[in-house]
Order: sequence, then structure tokens, then C-alpha cells
Amino acid sequence: MCSNSLTLTIIFEPPFYKAIFESHSRSYSVANLNLDTTEPRIQNIYEFILHHWNRLNFFETKFTNRITHKKINPKRLQRLAKQQVLNNGISGTKAQQAIQLAREDSKNTRKKKKSIEKRNIKQQKI
Repeated sequence: MCSNSLTLTIIFEPPFYKAIFESHSRSYSVANLNLDTTEPRIQNIYEFILHHWNRLNFFETKFTNRITHKKINPKRLQRLAKQQVLNNGISGTKAQQAIQLAREDSKNTRKKKKSIEKRNIKQQKI
């Protein structure tokens, strides 16, 4: 039996709000979306998910541990979220690390492509 889950986390990294989509199926994949500088409304988020879902680029990562979701009291969940924000902010989560890895990977591929293009132009001049 295969289970799929999708998680949306909205965080504020000045000056923008960011939406981080985490997908757990056979592998772990992450997508990042910069929102506006104002706090996003639930209607806008629903509209984006319904109409512009195909614009998200999910990056697969090598994290293999599965997250098991067990029922947590909503009040306790609020307390835990408040604790995390007050103590050290929401930084360095698994999703953010995955997005950073994807960013570095795309940066390296652009560098390689650019160097190959420069080399080709140099050879054509000779």
C-alpha cells in the first residue's frame, strides 16, 4: 500500500511570505513559492492550488526517512508552533534544506553549461 501526503507551510522571511510544499510519496520532494509581502489569505492559496498547481517545480531529494503522522491535539500543536517560532524561528527545516540543495544543483549546472558555451565560442574564434 502506497500513501501520499502533501504539506503546505507558510513562513515569513522578510520581506516576503514563502509557501513551502512538501510531498511524501515514494520519495520526498519540495517546491518553494514566493508570495506577496502582505499576509496571504486562504482564498488566494486555495485559488493558486486549484488553478496554478502545474507551475510548481518539485525537487526530489535523497531524504529517505518517512514521517509518521499521529493525531496531535490542536491546542498542543499551537503551543509547539509558538515555541518553535519564539525560540529560534522556523529555519533549517528539512524542506528548506532540500530547496537549498536544489538551488545549489541548478547553480552548478548553469556554471557547467556556461563554461561549455565559452569553450565552444573560443574554439570557433580560433
